[in-house]
Amino acid sequence: NNTQECDNNNSPTTTHTMEAFRSRYTACCRELLVDPSPFVLSRVSADGSPAETPGRALDLTSASMTPTLCKALVHALRSDTYFQQLLLSDTLLGDEGCAMVAVLLQKNCCISVLKLDQNNIRAFGARSLGEMLKVNSTIEGLTLEWNGIGVQDDGMQSLCAGLLANNSLKSLDLRSNQICAQSAAHLACVLKTNPTLRSLDLRWNNLGTLGGRTLLAALQVNQTLTTLSLDGNHIPDDILRAIEALLARNQSAMMARDDERLRTACVNQELQEVVQTSQGQVAELESKLAEQAQSIAFQEEEKRATDRVVTQLRQDVQDLETRLAAANDSRAAAELQLTDMSHLVVHQKEETTKAVESTRQALTATIEELREQLGQLKTGLEASEAELSEALMRQRTAERERSLSQDELAGATAMQQRKYAQFQEQLDVQEAAHKAILQKAETSFLQRLAEQEQRSSATESDLRERLRLAEDGLASARTDVGRAKEAARVSLDELRSSLESAHAREVSRLREEMATLRQEQSAKVAVLERDVAGLRVQLDDTKQANVELKAQTQHAADKTQLVEQELGRLRTDKDREITRLNQELGDARAQVLVAAEASKHDAATIASLQAQVEAQGREKQALEKQHRDELAAVRREVEDVRRAEQKNARRLEMAREAEIRRVGELQQCIGTYVAKTREGSVHA
Repeated sequence: NNTQECDNNNSPTTTHTMEAFRSRYTACCRELLVDPSPFVLSRVSADGSPAETPGRALDLTSASMTPTLCKALVHALRSDTYFQQLLLSDTLLGDEGCAMVAVLLQKNCCISVLKLDQNNIRAFGARSLGEMLKVNSTIEGLTLEWNGIGVQDDGMQSLCAGLLANNSLKSLDLRSNQICAQSAAHLACVLKTNPTLRSLDLRWNNLGTLGGRTLLAALQVNQTLTTLSLDGNHIPDDILRAIEALLARNQSAMMARDDERLRTACVNQELQEVVQTSQGQVAELESKLAEQAQSIAFQEEEKRATDRVVTQLRQDVQDLETRLAAANDSRAAAELQLTDMSHLVVHQKEETTKAVESTRQALTATIEELREQLGQLKTGLEASEAELSEALMRQRTAERERSLSQDELAGATAMQQRKYAQFQEQLDVQEAAHKAILQKAETSFLQRLAEQEQRSSATESDLRERLRLAEDGLASARTDVGRAKEAARVSLDELRSSLESAHAREVSRLREEMATLRQEQSAKVAVLERDVAGLRVQLDDTKQANVELKAQTQHAADKTQLVEQELGRLRTDKDREITRLNQELGDARAQVLVAAEASKHDAATIASLQAQVEAQGREKQALEKQHRDELAAVRREVEDVRRAEQKNARRLEMAREAEIRRVGELQQCIGTYVAKTREGSVHA
């Protein structure tokens, strides 16, 4: 958390940070009853002047730090989150001050660079630093040049124990620390197990051949150390060359790992870009598919609504057909009943007709009998009349005869009148009986005929009413069925027209989308072709750049060779110059020995010559360092050119493969979308 807090400090808060640190430092000095160091206050001025030192460093080089001032500084830095570099070179800390700084770094998680060179640190201070390295996880650079850590073996042992547990330190400077071959064994253990140390400076120590071999054996296992400086340790050249070969191997492996990380980062970035592009395309396709799905869902909803309407219409039609079938059944039943009634009426009419005919026949027979009887009576009457006429004739005869007596004639006449009256009475009785029978038969026949006609008329009227109702129901059912059929036909026509129009619109929209997709595909293909053409141009440019880089590499190699030759020549010249100066110095010393008390001028001359010798030595070292730096820069430039060439080739190949994959994925997405669109259109 403190490291993140350190990284989040921006320049606008630098002044406030300086003021806060200055206040803390002053307060700590007051608590410890010591005056603040003017040098420290000048390096932490209120206007934020430490920003002049790059890397947010607190540079107190060559400051005179007493234990009390060091304690105040440590207390002020304990809660600091701004400074990332603490430079305490040549501040006379000693083991006590080194222990204070080590305790500070056990709690401060922002300082990543610590310089403690030229502070007379020995075994006790080294033990404090070892304890600090065991718990600190942010320190990356530690400089301990010109101390006495290697004077006692337990000092190096404690420091190496801390290095064994540390996983953050990358650079360690142990120049001029009187490290011997025995201490090299501890360093070898560190090199075998520490995975983060990249640079180790052991110049001007006392490693010797045994220490060199120990380090060489450790480097056989180590694969992370890339820089190991061993000048001034009296190590044989063959061991140094073997160590340089192993370091070169580690450098190559490190460069390969860096290239791999860079390539992985590039691939991840390109993959992220491809993923983002693909996500954008997928999101666009998903939005289109969502719109298509919404449209299809809306159409399906319309279709379901239409299906419901059609189902309802079909159900209504079925109900109407059921009602029509029921009406037809009722009509058929009524017609059947009417037919039965008609048959019954006809049968009754026939029976009535037969009865009437039989009655008529009976009446006719009775009338004929009566007529016969009447004829018989008439015949009898005629016979009686004839008898009466005969009687009259006899009466006339009797009158004429008048010989008969009046009594016999009156008796005979009365007898004849009584017979006539009796006969007339019998005739009237028979005639009345016959009339009563005939009237009774006619009355019964008329009643039966009236009842039959009444029943027939009632049945016929009922049947006619039922037939009328059935015909009315049938007409109504036919009207309802016609209306339902007409409504269903209109709804089906409207539904068919709406479906046809929706299908036409959907087909038109799909055709437009297909045309748009084809245009987009053509545009994307054109863009891809342009990209491929651009990549080809980039490939040609890269090839040309590779040719130029090869030429630059050859030029750099030639330049390196020339620099090495010039460096050898300069070394030869400097060696000659140093030899000459040494000779002159020897001569001057001889003269000084001869004339030790000559004059101040001779002493000044000797001092001048010594200064010239030292200046020449420093100049030689500076020139050697400059030439080495130039040679290293040229080598780095050559390696950078080679890496750039390899990187360009790999990036070009990766870009080509990524472009091929993008084209394939795009074609696959387009094919999938077209298939889904066709499937959706087919379903529609």
